[in-house]
Amino acid sequence: METKSELKKALEIQDVIHFLTKHPDFLKENYKLLQHFLPYQDLYNSQSSLLKKENRQLKEKNSQLNDMIDQLIYNGYQHEKELHFYHQLYLKLLTAKTIKEIRGILSAQLKKHFSLVKVSLLLTDYNFQFMPINIKNIVQQRLAYSSYYFGLLHDDEARSLLHKDKFSFALIALKEKNNYLGLLVLSSLDVHFFSKKTDILFFRQLKSILSLQLKKFRVE
Repeated sequence: METKSELKKALEIQDVIHFLTKHPDFLKENYKLLQHFLPYQDLYNSQSSLLKKENRQLKEKNSQLNDMIDQLIYNGYQHEKELHFYHQLYLKLLTAKTIKEIRGILSAQLKKHFSLVKVSLLLTDYNFQFMPINIKNIVQQRLAYSSYYFGLLHDDEARSLLHKDKFSFALIALKEKNNYLGLLVLSSLDVHFFSKKTDILFFRQLKSILSLQLKKFRVE
């Protein structure tokens, strides 16, 4: 059985250990205390080890900070490139003189920028109806409650638009009030490229510009 003095000593040691654990910087800030317990060489080695550890931690933090700065610079550069692309695309579409020119701009610019397989601009007739009937059915099923659809299509729907089924699609309805003016169809080999998570900000602006231009050409 432990004596009272042994028990008291054990409790005191545990108290010291607990205190130092909660205050890891105590010995660094009061390193002279170590001189009472450690030979000079041990004290020197202890201090040296602590300095090396702090130096290593500082280098790691600096490396992480540099990586964050590099990423921010890269993101800013990419954002600037995107804005320049959108501005140039919108300008070209707004100054286009014919439907054929609009189709050429969309195909050349969007296929290259997004690595798309195909870009199609399908128009309605003078009664605002899509022809052939299978296109009309796709619009009614996929765009009944929204002007946008992003994702996969059933095999028969995909083949109606591209004659192949293993693609992801973006369908964008172009309207004047409640009348359909056309349908913009984008397709990607990457089945995950277009999905419910697709950001519609760019497509909303593109939809507005195309709808404006199609309305103008219909009047002319």
